[in-house]
Amino acid sequence: MKTRDSSVKNPLGSITPGALDSKRKFVLVVDDSKEMLDLISRHFSKEGLLHLAAHSVEDASKVWAARKNEISVLVTDLQMPELSGDELAAKFLSEKSSLRVILITGYENHPASHSNILVLPKPFRFPQLIEKVLEALN
Repeated sequence: MKTRDSSVKNPLGSITPGALDSKRKFVLVVDDSKEMLDLISRHFSKEGLLHLAAHSVEDASKVWAARKNEISVLVTDLQMPELSGDELAAKFLSEKSSLRVILITGYENHPASHSNILVLPKPFRFPQLIEKVLEALN
């Protein structure tokens, strides 16, 4: 019997420990806006992208601690209450230098603070985000 993994919060369902395969590449999506998180999750699911969703930096850190070996891409908003997306990316990159990051921001010309970070300005179309994620996964 599979148990529900409470450390992974996904608006479209739960991921059970047995469902994760270390050969698969996951995207961790972090956004403090539940509406944006749900929209991104729906689009990723529609495209068949394996992803984990976190509504806060605290939740993202828990998911990261449990699943960092499976996570290949971090998609995060720049402005969040607890920690900026830049700071979250730096924290995760210090533990896994191969991580690719897509930083979503409403600020024009926000510089990428690391070579593994791609900045995606708002507003964006979801096909643009999906294209960037697919590039990062490959």
